[in-house]
Amino acid sequence: MIDLWQNKPFWSSLINYSIDTRTLKPGDIFIPVKGPNFDGHDFIPEAIKKGASKIIDEDLGNFAKKYRRKLDAIVIGITGSYGKTTVKDMLYAILSPHFSVVKNNQNENNEIGVPLTLLKADAKTEIILVEMGMRKPNDIRRLSQIVRPSIGVLTGIGLSHIEFFNSQRQLALHKAKLFLPPLKWEPSTRAAFICHHSDYYDIISEKAKDAGFKTFSYKGATHFEDNLALCYSLGHYLGLDDTQIQSGLSSYQASDHRLEKHTFHSITVIDDSYNANPNGMRYALHYLTQCSGRKIAILGDMKELGRFSQKAHQDLYDVLLDTGIDLLFTIGEHFKSCQFNDIDHTHCESFDELKQLALLELKGQDSVLIKGSRVHQLDQLLPIIKEAFL
Repeated sequence: MIDLWQNKPFWSSLINYSIDTRTLKPGDIFIPVKGPNFDGHDFIPEAIKKGASKIIDEDLGNFAKKYRRKLDAIVIGITGSYGKTTVKDMLYAILSPHFSVVKNNQNENNEIGVPLTLLKADAKTEIILVEMGMRKPNDIRRLSQIVRPSIGVLTGIGLSHIEFFNSQRQLALHKAKLFLPPLKWEPSTRAAFICHHSDYYDIISEKAKDAGFKTFSYKGATHFEDNLALCYSLGHYLGLDDTQIQSGLSSYQASDHRLEKHTFHSITVIDDSYNANPNGMRYALHYLTQCSGRKIAILGDMKELGRFSQKAHQDLYDVLLDTGIDLLFTIGEHFKSCQFNDIDHTHCESFDELKQLALLELKGQDSVLIKGSRVHQLDQLLPIIKEAFL
């Protein structure tokens, strides 16, 4: 067992922690994590055989919580119903040229991914970007108790995972658990950046202030501009100027299936197929308008919206009209019953039908958005379109 309360040589350089013997390398420290369908303790002999330097038989979250207390880095916790990964990646782009920065890999934003993100940092790390996901009540509180963010970012409150909450207000209150009262060892000055467009903005801001955070609001004309406003506001807070922020944004790289733009000869495909919620749909459709050529949207149902499901899908009608979508393909039971008058709309009963009809329609100079909940596996369309146009 490593004693985090003593100054030991390991602290001055990065040590790799592993919970998976399949990717464990000699010298890594193995933490046997227990899940609903597996027990990492069963793999301790294999970890030793593969060269693990130590075995830490302790709850991953508790170990990371103690590890966090040893870190001098600025820890930026990011949550919200939409835009978390995009914001994390944009902030990484502007901060990493000037600071030593650690961030979550892809979407590792849960009770396993968040602790592992903290464990990637060492004494030389200056900033840690931690995306924090919430699916059910108290998820954010548990993660915040581990992360203890010195800067909190809340991108907004929507309907994502609303089926697990009694109301959107309750969902907002649980997201606001990002902002916890300080412990004795935490810095006296902590900051909260909250999107002014967010539902329940006033309540969330008040919760942040009550917890001792200095609050900053940001906003833009669209969700995309909201994110830009955050980058400038937080960048300035950390001492960067406009030129440095602009330079960083120019190198922004999206995570897999998160508004990834691909060009196959003369067709542009925006792959945002990782997941979907109402605000994310709106953001992606507005993002599509920046592209040239015909605007084609391929959309799958949004899940975990509970009693709000049908209305949330039908409410996209105004956004589809405002963004000037030329062609719309949909799949899923909720989209099937939507009335999208004045829009060239084709609903498909299966993935195979969607694939065939979309490929028949697509042509050079088109710009295509692919977005939907993961159950529809719309990410499989990307290689199909690539093969057809390369």
